Amino acid sequence: ADAQARGVSQALANGQLLGLEPSPGVISANGGQAEFAKPIWAYLDATITKEPIAEGQRKLAEWADTLESIERRFGVDRFTLVAFWGVESGYGKVLDDAAIVRPVVQSLATLACGDPRRAGYWRNELLEVLRILAQGDVPLERLTGSWAGAMGHSQWMPEVWLNMGIDYNKDGKINPFQVEDGLGGTAAYIAKR
Repeated sequence: ADAQARGVSQALANGQLLGLEPSPGVISANGGQAEFAKPIWAYLDATITKEPIAEGQRKLAEWADTLESIERRFGVDRFTLVAFWGVESGYGKVLDDAAIVRPVVQSLATLACGDPRRAGYWRNELLEVLRILAQGDVPLERLTGSWAGAMGHSQWMPEVWLNMGIDYNKDGKINPFQVEDGLGGTAAYIAKR
């Protein structure tokens, strides 16, 4: 009923939720995010090494035109965007890594039912990912992400996708799995929030 109130058909909601099994490891991962478990400098020292910096420099050159356009439009400099991109998804490397990503609907349903501390937050994100499916911009099999349901090049939560995402590449869809939409939406997010 909550999904239907947000414009999701009963058939889509039932098809996604009925019979869904908990995602293994999601609840235990919820208590151990590295960026919250380690002191900030230890986290940064482990995350920001020579290899990702060199890759970031390559991405700055590869995506120079897009980054310049985004910088002009939103006032968010390219270096900040590329830094976010590198930290959040390794410049997109994690998006197809089966050892890291998992189905987002299953992860969010697991958290909505298994984390009583933040059940309302997870439930909202679950309903928002159903709205994303209803919009049809990205197929179900592409909706993979972190254990927490973060998706795409900048690891957006569904609410961010729906409320801050933009169709930067002008293909008629908001898709943070595409570099242009991911970076453009991230700049919009930084500028507006």
